[in-house]
Amino acid sequence: MAEEIHVADVGTSFRAAIKDEDGAVLDLSTSTSLLMWFRRPDLTTFEKEASLFTDGTDGVIEYVIADGDLDQAGKWKAQGVVGFPGGGLNHSDIHSFKVFANLM
Repeated sequence: MAEEIHVADVGTSFRAAIKDEDGAVLDLSTSTSLLMWFRRPDLTTFEKEASLFTDGTDGVIEYVIADGDLDQAGKWKAQGVVGFPGGGLNHSDIHSFKVFANLM
C-alpha cells in the first residue's frame, strides 16, 4: 500500500491475508469468490472483485484501486472476503487507512 493515498488516486494496491482461526494462512487456490470490501468515511460500503496475489497458496488476495473508487477524504476501512465451495466464507482482518484530500 502507498504511504499516502489521495482522493481520485488510481493504481494503489490493497492486499489482505486470509487466515484460519489459528492464524495460519489459508490455501485460496480452490476459492470460488474473492472480494475486497470497502467502507467510506460516510459509512457507505461497496465491494470489488479481487484476485489472487500469487497462486493462492500464500493466502493473499489483491485489489488495485480503479478510477472512481476513492471518492471521499477521511478514514476508510478495507476487508478481504473469500468464498469456498460449499458456501464457506473467510474474512481478513479489517484494515484502516486514510485518504487525503488534494490541493485542487
